[in-house]
This record gives sequence, structure tokens and C-alpha cells, in this order.
Amino acid sequence: MKREHIISQLYQVIHTTVNRTLNKQQSFGHTLTLEGDPYVSGKFALALSLLLERGMEPEDQWRSVWPVLVAAPCDNWGKYYFLQALLKLKQHESLERVLSAEQLATLRCKLNWQEMVEEGTWQLNPRFPTNFYGVAFSVARLRFLLGWESERASQEILQRLLAHYRAHAQNGCADETNGHGRFDRYSVLLVAEICQRHLETGLEVADWLKASLRQAVTLVLSMLNADGSGFQWGRSIGAYGDSGFNEILAVSARLGLLNSQEQAVASAFSQACTDRFLHFWYDDDEQSVNLWFKGRQTDAYRAEHRLVGENISLCVQHLNVQQAWAHLPVLEACAAGPLSPAFAFTAFRDEGFTRGLYLWHDGQRTFTLPLINGDRPYHATSPYFPIPFSAGLLTGVAQGDAPLWVPGIYDQHGRVLRPLVWFRDCRHQKTAEGWEIVFDCDALDVVFEEGDSVQEPQRDPDFTCRTRYLIAPGSVTREDTFTCPPGRARGVELLAAVYDAHLPVTLQGYTDTERRCTTLCSPTGPLAQEIVGRRELSGQTQLTVSWQVCYG
Repeated sequence: MKREHIISQLYQVIHTTVNRTLNKQQSFGHTLTLEGDPYVSGKFALALSLLLERGMEPEDQWRSVWPVLVAAPCDNWGKYYFLQALLKLKQHESLERVLSAEQLATLRCKLNWQEMVEEGTWQLNPRFPTNFYGVAFSVARLRFLLGWESERASQEILQRLLAHYRAHAQNGCADETNGHGRFDRYSVLLVAEICQRHLETGLEVADWLKASLRQAVTLVLSMLNADGSGFQWGRSIGAYGDSGFNEILAVSARLGLLNSQEQAVASAFSQACTDRFLHFWYDDDEQSVNLWFKGRQTDAYRAEHRLVGENISLCVQHLNVQQAWAHLPVLEACAAGPLSPAFAFTAFRDEGFTRGLYLWHDGQRTFTLPLINGDRPYHATSPYFPIPFSAGLLTGVAQGDAPLWVPGIYDQHGRVLRPLVWFRDCRHQKTAEGWEIVFDCDALDVVFEEGDSVQEPQRDPDFTCRTRYLIAPGSVTREDTFTCPPGRARGVELLAAVYDAHLPVTLQGYTDTERRCTTLCSPTGPLAQEIVGRRELSGQTQLTVSWQVCYG
């Protein structure tokens, strides 16, 4: 009964978003519009098709809206959503009544995959990350199901997608780059999206894909929690970090990859996650999802110009998940929580450097510590830093270059170098109080040079660092020991930020420290205070600095 109520709420949010947009109402002071977002025409078309399918409006209700959507810009993801809408209308035998032959001809020409993949060579356009092979495949496959083209393109593109996945994935997690080591939400989600596209377009899922998805869902199961929150590191998290967990769990359940205990926990999490979406991410007063205001911040490409589309696509993701669970056997209720050891390391694909994820639970909190390379342009941004992310405690900041929790060395040229990207000799051991993690950086990453941020990782092997984490109940300590060439190190600095101004944070090895108010915002809300540490150096060749966070 609760799940049916959740489904009804999601449809109502979609309905509200559609009507408020057409009436040009405002949320957070912004007029809801179908302009300025290259994906929104496709998302809006899908919203209308869902409401028609649900019987919430008559077919002729939006007759004047469809021409606007047909004429509007529509890129990559937008095409995927628009084609889903058309297939739904076709399956319910209403496509030709809703859209004219001329409009369908326009869409057939417009909703293509060639902007993403070059026809003939089947190579991905270099301006897109590799998960866009999946978008291109979906567009081609949906066009085939609509009778607009042969099956060849979707088969060719799928083979390229699967080849990339095989070459750059390990333990169910795929490098988002061609071997540079960017592992984030997309990396874990990719295999679930591939399997989901197979299911929604009538393809059989190969056994090796199921095996990879099983590895990915094992990692997700180890990170589950009672409040419904999801991925904590990498870009595009927040509401999408939460729904990423939900999508992986749902498709795994549909494919029968979960045992009874896992399925019960996953089912409980799915409801907690969508509850969180409806009551935390959705602002009832503004009648809109909030990813951008009241102290929240997300990546620029998902900024408030996409307000209408984000309301729709997040609702659709949660709706798909809840409808999937509604068709699965009802399981005995249980609490959502992690299914894993108290401490674990998951290795990602090793292309010469350590790549992986440390995860631990201390009875109060779950922490995830990624050893990855954000690559261009994210390597120097805190969501990709080797820090212990934990919901509501330690976070990165989307956009900008606030270097949270990782110290930096200033050299004689004014450059800033940090221990990022090039991790080696990673090891861990049990201690009397908890765990110790140690890893080396055989070069520091130049993140600032000539007055500007460096967009691509830049090695300087003259500077090295050994980092040690000490994990104990109620505390995390990070210690960095830098080795520098004689005469070149001019200073060391640290910037940290916390949600709670009273949270105990201790710095050592710095001569100047201060706590001050901050304007920094996280995906989930405002940060309350910055902690800054500085120390001038006169060419020392070795120094050690550390911080410790204590939490109750």
C-alpha cells in the first residue's frame, strides 16, 4: 500500500510540474520554462505520455503543446526521453492521434544518434564521456522499435559500449575515461543502465553483464543506509547520487541477482530513498525539486536553467524504480542498512596506479574513501579527492576549486601542488582502535599555476607524499608527510569545511590556524564554517601535517 501511495505522489509531482510550467509559474523566483535546456523538450514529452498513460488527462489536453516540443531544441539525453515518449504513445495506440504525420516526420529526422557517434566508424564524439555510448545506443534502439531504422546501428553502438566496458571495468565499476582512472557514480551505474536498456527495449541480458552487475550491486549493498542517501563522491551526486543506488538495486532485483535478505534490504532502501526524494529534495512550498537553492549547490551543467527537466527526470527515475518493485514479490519488511564487513577495499581497474574505494562503518556512520583520478577537468576538485566522504559530515563542493581536506604545497614559482591522482603502494592494517590506511603519491599534482587552475593533471615527481589515515570509533585522522626538493617549498596550507560549527577539528603542523564563517555550499545544504591552516616554509625537504575530526 505504501509503495502505491509513493507511485501516486510521483505522478502528482509530474502533473504539477507540467501544469505549472504551461502556466509560467515560478519556483525559487525562476519562471518555469521550456527554454534554455536542450533536454527539456524530450523530458516534457515523456511527462505528457506518462500522464496520458495514467489517464490523468484526455489526449487532446495538450494538443497545442506538442508542436512547441517538436520545434524545440533537443540534444542527446533529450532525444532519448522524447523517443521513450513516442514509444509509449505507440504502445498505447495513440501516437498518430497525438502527433500529425508531418510532426512525426520532423521528429524522425531530428531525434538521431549521429551527434554522439560517427556513422560508419561508430566512434564516440570525443566531446562526450563514455556513458554517452549508452545514450546513443538507446536512441538507435528506440528508433528501431518505432520502425524508423534497421537494427544495425543499435547493434554496432552496443558492441562499442560493451567493448569499452570490458576494457576499463573491474568489480562492476567502469573507468569513465580511457584508462585515466575516473571512477564515480557513473562508473558503478553504467552496467545497471546497460542492463536496464536491454530490459526496456526487449533484449536479453548476457550472463557476463549480469555477473558485472552483481559486482556493482555488491558494492552498493555495502553502502546502504536507513535514510535513503546514495553516492557521496564524484560529480552530479545529491539527488542523483541517491537515485543511482535505487536504479542499481531495482534492475538487479528484476534480473534475480539478489538473495532474499538482499532483496528485502534493497526493497526497504528503495522506499526510504524515494521518501527522501519526496520530502527532502522536493520542496513543497516551491512545488519543485531543489538542487540549487537554500544552501545547496550542484554542477554547472545541471544548474537551475534545467529546473523543469530535473523535476521530471528525477520523478521518472523514482517512478521506474517503484513500479519495478511493485511487480516483484512482496518481502517481509526490514530496515535498510549496509550488508558488508565493517571495513573493506574494492579495487577498480588498475592502469599503473592504485584505483579503488575504501569503505568502513563504525556503527554510527558509513565512510567512503576513493583513490581515483578526476582527470580533466575534475582532478583538482574536492568531489574527486582522496578523503573520507560521509553524509552530513565530510563532503566535497561541486564547482569551483575549494581544496577541501587535502593540504597543498606552495613552491618558489607560486604553484600549488597536492597529493592527488598518482597513488601507489596502498595498504591497510587493523590497529588496536580501528584501522590504518597508508598510500604514497610518487608525484604531486600541480593544481594551480601562473595565476590559474590547471585543467589537466600535471605531474611533478620532484615532490612526493605519504598519506596515512587512522580510523577509530568517533574519529578520523589524516597525516601527510611531504618530501620536497631543497629550497623549493615555500609554504603549506589546508582548507577544510564542516556542516556543524561546533564539530571538533584539530590541525597539527601548521603555525597559523583559524575558524571562520563560509559561503561554501554542498549538494545537500550549506556548510557552516571553514577551518584554515597555514605554515611558511624556508625550503625544508620534509614536513608532516595532519588533521583530526571527532564526531559523536
